[in-house]
Amino acid sequence: MSATETAWMIETPKITYRFFMIAWLFLLIGSVASYFFYKFKILIVMGCLIIAVGIMYIGIKPVTVLNSAGFIFHDSPFDEEIKYSWEDVEKVYLIIDDETNEQSIEFHYKDKETFVITNKSDVLKLTPMIQHIKNTYGFSFTRKE
Repeated sequence: MSATETAWMIETPKITYRFFMIAWLFLLIGSVASYFFYKFKILIVMGCLIIAVGIMYIGIKPVTVLNSAGFIFHDSPFDEEIKYSWEDVEKVYLIIDDETNEQSIEFHYKDKETFVITNKSDVLKLTPMIQHIKNTYGFSFTRKE
């Protein structure tokens, strides 16, 4: 992402929070174990710290960024990032569930991939932005029944 691009949405999956919870658990275990095993406290703390940092690194990578230039997907720290520009979008659907009145936005790309945003605040924030740029990039934005 360059300095001229503005981030509209950054989505962090639940798995990231689970990785961080496990990392904090290792830090807690290291601090408690260092109290009981005083002779090995530096070794225990350093070992748990290295494990926790490794787990945090794995956990921080899965992220989705939607910005003025397009989409950036990071699925894991070991895979390359996947980028889609707004020119790669074929059509966008606004989906409104009639029973629950919940909204979501579904993006369809030219390579037949799809991406769905279900967070209510993100949908409400992105709808006017997509309305504004749809004519610039030539994709359709309609309601899906």
